[in-house]
Amino acid sequence: MSKITPENQLTNSIIQYLSLNGFRCYKIYNGAVPMVRKGKIVYRAKKKEYAGVPDLIAIKPNEKILFIEAKVKPRQPTEAQVEFLETVDGVPEVHGVVCYDPLKLVKYI
Repeated sequence: MSKITPENQLTNSIIQYLSLNGFRCYKIYNGAVPMVRKGKIVYRAKKKEYAGVPDLIAIKPNEKILFIEAKVKPRQPTEAQVEFLETVDGVPEVHGVVCYDPLKLVKYI
């Protein structure tokens, strides 16, 4: 049984908040992948091409797209995450966001 981490709790809160405000949310599973080998749980490292991809994609149909990296303080986004978010943030009605609190997303709704 997997443990719900503070960042998983935050991600779930963000999904609930945005869903209530007309967004469709898609969680991106890009961390280490647990596997069973020879009766033991081992973790396969994530692929390098996924480095920097955020935790969530939220789409408000016909309006905007948010790429959201959920972080619980004092954790900070990695350099690859910041680079990804800055890249998409330059596209009209597409926003790259680091989120510590779902209520701070109100300016994107």
